[in-house]
Amino acid sequence: MKNMKLIIVFVLGFSWCSFGQTTIKDEVYSFLKNGSKDQTLHSKLIQEPKQNEVYAALSAYVSDSLNKNRSGAIQLIKNAEKKVKDPILRKEQLAVLFVALEKMPLKETKECINLMCKYEKAAFTNDQIDLIRDYLALPKIERKQAVLLLGFVGRADDADYLNAMATLYPLSKEENYYKQLAQVRLKNAKATEEYLTKFKSMSIDDNFVTNLLKDAVYTRNMDLIQSLLLSCLSGELNCYSANNDATTKIPCAYRILETLAPIIQGFPVKIDRTGEIVGDPQAELEKAKAWIQAHQNDFILIDSNF
Repeated sequence: MKNMKLIIVFVLGFSWCSFGQTTIKDEVYSFLKNGSKDQTLHSKLIQEPKQNEVYAALSAYVSDSLNKNRSGAIQLIKNAEKKVKDPILRKEQLAVLFVALEKMPLKETKECINLMCKYEKAAFTNDQIDLIRDYLALPKIERKQAVLLLGFVGRADDADYLNAMATLYPLSKEENYYKQLAQVRLKNAKATEEYLTKFKSMSIDDNFVTNLLKDAVYTRNMDLIQSLLLSCLSGELNCYSANNDATTKIPCAYRILETLAPIIQGFPVKIDRTGEIVGDPQAELEKAKAWIQAHQNDFILIDSNF
């Protein structure tokens, strides 16, 4: 009888512990329902070994129409994206963002679209690309970044889709500019010819490097990138440093190399997390010049990232 009592106490105690445990889903819901203000819990969720359970809970939370703090879920994904390299987990993160895109009010979707651009092309499914097209058919959206996103992950015939979209909603001058960039990325012949004509008339100077360089590199057009590489061989002092208030001009090559380095396979110049050249800039520039002279006609562009 005494042994029976011990068994009952043990079972009841075990049951109490089981029901008292906090699950990952509980923690995710607690974090979001409390306004995403618990930084300790935020850090714990970002570092949770079972990241797939975190994303499953985020997806369930975002899907529920009664839950309002979807922007908190996106912020959690934004911070997790920087740490996660596993392609399967990155796909799961992206899936949460697409659930949010469908559930959030249109005026709140800008950060969601911007974050999608951080993911590699292989992470997107065909269904998700269809959702981007559907999103572009809606009014009052973050059209510029969504257009560029479709240019990045879409098919060649999406250049025509972008033209059709423009008949639904008259585009501003700026939106038409980004539509053209997306069409160049999609290798549309007419858009490419028109954009390259404009590009050839531009001066490679501080204004170009500050305001237009990233747009030009986004297109991944071989002729354009080759022109930028060859411009790095020039010793002309046409740019200011991006990091200080110095009045002395420097070669634009330094800033061009910072932008080109991540998109050219085997490029000898590397950049750090801040986007700056690793190592002595002058020595790295000379290394880059030698590489450009040897590979100006046989380099390979990396098209897997935005």
